[in-house]
Amino acid sequence: MLKTISWTEFTVVILIATAFYYLTIALLYFSPRLSRSLAKTNFPFTAKTSQSRPDEQNNLFEISSSLSRILKHTITEGGANHLLKQELLYSLQTILKDYSIIIATPFESAINKLVEDFLQKECSIYLNAEELKGIWKS
Repeated sequence: MLKTISWTEFTVVILIATAFYYLTIALLYFSPRLSRSLAKTNFPFTAKTSQSRPDEQNNLFEISSSLSRILKHTITEGGANHLLKQELLYSLQTILKDYSIIIATPFESAINKLVEDFLQKECSIYLNAEELKGIWKS
């Protein structure tokens, strides 16, 4: 039975199996990044609805709740350590770059308000509108 399989057939089967294996591994590894980048992409022929699905809203709510806890902790520690304004803004920027999914949602304004209020309360740092927009830029 093994004598009927040629080296060419064997090589083709091994190459296909290897390609399938690496494709599976790549999809498992890059699927979170891929889904985030596809979510940002505006396809020209898709109609956007004004309301998102409830499960997306719940997911965004959970993400923004987690982000708000992280930001509160970071700002509180920054105030306790007497960080400079630029150092604190940079640390907020590095945190927010991982949460770009919140940009252009109603949660963005809530996070901005939280950051602004907590910086004033904990660190006596006042931000203008440009600085608030700047913390979302990576």
